[in-house]
Amino acid sequence: MESRLVARGDAGFENLVRDLVWNGRKPTVVPKIIARPADVAGVVEALAVARRDQLPVGVRSGGHNWLGVCLRQDGMVIDLSALRQVEIAPDLSTARLGPGVTNDVLHTAVEEAGRAFPVGHCPSVGVGGYLLSGGFGWNSGEWGMAGERVRRVEVVTAAGEVLVVDEDHHPDLLWAACGAGMLFPAVATSFEVELATRPRHIEWATLVFGRDQTRAVADWFSTRQRQAPANVEAALRVHRDGRDGATRLEVTAVSFAGDRDQANHDLRPWTEPVGQVSPLSVTRTAGGVRDLFAVEDALHPVGARYATDNVQCDEPLPSLLDQLVVAMDRAPSHLSFIGTGVNPAGSSTAEGAFSVAMSTFAYPVAIWESAAGDGANDGWLRETMRRVPSARTSYIAETTPELHPGGVRDCFSAESWERLTRVRRQYDPAGLLNVAYVE
Repeated sequence: MESRLVARGDAGFENLVRDLVWNGRKPTVVPKIIARPADVAGVVEALAVARRDQLPVGVRSGGHNWLGVCLRQDGMVIDLSALRQVEIAPDLSTARLGPGVTNDVLHTAVEEAGRAFPVGHCPSVGVGGYLLSGGFGWNSGEWGMAGERVRRVEVVTAAGEVLVVDEDHHPDLLWAACGAGMLFPAVATSFEVELATRPRHIEWATLVFGRDQTRAVADWFSTRQRQAPANVEAALRVHRDGRDGATRLEVTAVSFAGDRDQANHDLRPWTEPVGQVSPLSVTRTAGGVRDLFAVEDALHPVGARYATDNVQCDEPLPSLLDQLVVAMDRAPSHLSFIGTGVNPAGSSTAEGAFSVAMSTFAYPVAIWESAAGDGANDGWLRETMRRVPSARTSYIAETTPELHPGGVRDCFSAESWERLTRVRRQYDPAGLLNVAYVE
């Protein structure tokens, strides 16, 4: 593949614009040029054209951001999806990744090498945006956030300079590469990441509860989560049963274990609730990350229309869950769900721009099938976010800035925002890679 620029009016341009965003609900923003670099030189050339023609630039890795933040009206999109290399070091300690590599491809490569990495939950997400946003991935409790495992980044600055960034060279850019997300002030063309030890056995338990047990489930889940070892990832999902429309609570606990005995030990507290709660069903499944990907794929149908947001807060889970269950009762689409829980994966003290982890979190995901449902589902998302008490911060990869008082600033602590502003001014003083949500 050769690097190329596709301009508005060229053959195939409209199809390319449509395919830039995974969401079945396509944004109305239309760029002037789509740059499709095949290598770093192609990125340098694209940025030269953008500077010459004064085109605002957005960057795309996999196009999974539901808002389509890579798009700039009458600007340029640099589509990095062709940069898909995965090169694992001979000693198996690190891997070098292109930003267009998707989570499923990365997982397959490291698994075949006998290693592991906290890949994102959705298989088709590109690692560029995932890593830059901090990276809440599988087994983050034990392995840390994916962005914390980035050791070196190759970037092209807005001025067209190619830099290799690490702790000793341009450390502010390395800091920004863990959490800045859409605000990263350069184009990241490769990442060197530290790999982890591969678990020998993965097994999970899934429990389903009726909404009448909301308070009991919240107390039980909070206790189990606090007591769980780092290698157990637990999630709580509020959804509507596709058969009768009733609101249900679904708890999944995944053990990334050394063997089946360890998994049994890890999951026993989740599968034996001992009277505190009474699940409608309990299932156990042994498999691999590919099987977990399949579960996520089933929750996110391709071609559907999406709207989502998220908050991190200090609200106790019982009172938070009460509000989320009421919100789920009113969801106009049976495909929608709300994820929630305690102690978000990853560290609130990460050595990076990421600075939002708090004691509880919630992320409503509106999913529907046709444009006729846009208004009702947008309204449901807004109302759900209004119901969340004590909302504090938001994870930048899945935020809707207009629903937060501080906009995109709410994705950072005050200290991180101040530092990120300085870094962006240093490396992109003209605002070539600027984002509309900031101003």
